[in-house]
Amino acid sequence: MNLISSAGSRNLDAFANGEFGFADGQLMECAGLRAWLALKDELGPSPAVKSLVFVCGRGNNAGDALVMARFALYDGFGRLAVLLARLEGDGDGLPGSPLFARQLFLARRLGITVFLADAPSGLVSLHPGETAFPKPPADRVDGMGSPTRVADLLSQADVIVDGITGSGLHGPLAEPYSSLVSAINAAKSPFRNGLAATSARFSQEVSSAAACRASSVGPSRPLVVSVDLPSGLGEGWRASFPTVKADLTLAIERPKTCCYYPAARSFWGRLLPVVGVFPPEASARIPGPVLLNDEAPSSVLPPFPADSYKNRRGFVAVFAGRVGTTGAAKLSSAAAARAGAGLVRLFTPSDAYSLIVGSLSGIMALPWDPAAGAAGAAGAVAGPDGPDLTPYTAFLAGPGWGILPENSSWLGLLLASGLPGVIDADALSLLPDTGKTGVLGAAKEARFVLTPHPGEFSRLSGLPSASVLENPEAPLAEAVRRTGAVVVLKSHVTWIASPDGRLAVYDGLDPAMGTGGSGDVLAGIIAGVLSGGVGAFEAACAGVRIHAEAGRLAGARTGLFLAEELCEAVSAAAARYRL
Repeated sequence: MNLISSAGSRNLDAFANGEFGFADGQLMECAGLRAWLALKDELGPSPAVKSLVFVCGRGNNAGDALVMARFALYDGFGRLAVLLARLEGDGDGLPGSPLFARQLFLARRLGITVFLADAPSGLVSLHPGETAFPKPPADRVDGMGSPTRVADLLSQADVIVDGITGSGLHGPLAEPYSSLVSAINAAKSPFRNGLAATSARFSQEVSSAAACRASSVGPSRPLVVSVDLPSGLGEGWRASFPTVKADLTLAIERPKTCCYYPAARSFWGRLLPVVGVFPPEASARIPGPVLLNDEAPSSVLPPFPADSYKNRRGFVAVFAGRVGTTGAAKLSSAAAARAGAGLVRLFTPSDAYSLIVGSLSGIMALPWDPAAGAAGAAGAVAGPDGPDLTPYTAFLAGPGWGILPENSSWLGLLLASGLPGVIDADALSLLPDTGKTGVLGAAKEARFVLTPHPGEFSRLSGLPSASVLENPEAPLAEAVRRTGAVVVLKSHVTWIASPDGRLAVYDGLDPAMGTGGSGDVLAGIIAGVLSGGVGAFEAACAGVRIHAEAGRLAGARTGLFLAEELCEAVSAAAARYRL
């Protein structure tokens, strides 16, 4: 599945309208109906869901929500209400969007209760809308009471549907919408107990065990469902912006890219794509980042040929470890072998060699003095006492390596060796000192994969890590342009960018992966895949998938786990892709 930007969403509407003859009203009807059917399926037949409140802005996203309200009425949900914000200067409160106005007219004619909020800050008084909206028949209110505040209305809801803003938002929400967002996030409901059990899907794993744990569903909070994306999110989003914290997000046709900004991930709970709204051909024309969670193993990494043997599966040279950080060397080397490399050799400093060699299995280790091998002629890949890189098909440099001048010199030689490679951990800090960064982009296709965590990326880019996590798209584009390498920005949502413009996202959201050494395992996996002749971007994507699958397997076995246990699970995870 591909994600879609706000510009892509506009283009999708234009394709559907101009080339397929769909009117906007038809698309809104279809989107609202499909979204309601998806939500109805989630809620299930249980009578625990008695009341729904649809909180709406004035645009097309709100129109989708009103379509949902109409079909909820048709399906017998009598306790329905719509909450609109009265904008300053509205006069009679009529909305500006023609499509929204039409849906509001239909809702009023059907007798759906509509409340209109005034616009002072905080929780505000409500009016039944006697001037702008006809008072609904008494039987349509059906026990909703006569609320006088936003909090009163929301406290009577089992489900709050957020339709305030859509994907075209830029900048923070202004009043009165920001106050409505605060009210939704603060809502408490005495009816909420047991509601999560109304749908079996709420108790099932979705993309990971942590996806449900990350949802903000609680026993005293209404179920908050956002239409398309939580209101407040957009491509210029910042963590300080008022944003709805949803339990479930109904993404119309395709998930929105901004939902996968790492800092935004906790705001949308679980995401459910609402498909069948646009013509498939129209949707296929709109490019966007690949969501790796939904990619089949065969589309991410080809399996080994049946006649493969060790010399055809790749040979990785790992430069890692020193006294005090031998664990990083062992983990990354073992992960490279478990991910599919036929041969792995670890080069580690002489004083660390004796601490490592007895604990390795299936990994060749050599003591190595980096200062001795880095003094050869310019462009050489081995000095008189240094390793000969000729037999290898890929390298990995950095885990526990140390930020030392001699390592910087060797990293420069590795970059100039012609081998593809993974640059991780300490090697990332050494990269600016090599004087060889131009070599990264010298080949026609990217040969190197950089694997920074947010702090390392901050040092590489000069940007605060918090701002990168709020929106990694532009910083990643600049990083791959400047280095010519594939960059894997590691986080609970991992972003992978290539110099050729390809972009992939993996929604991990598994706190069990936050254990020391997990990144060393990922670097080794990517190097192992890269050594088999797979392209840098493909190897990075496959490595992230295998790493996450290994975490799932390790978690299923032990719950929380150590990096050693994660590494052991790489073999089974990689087998899904390679065998």
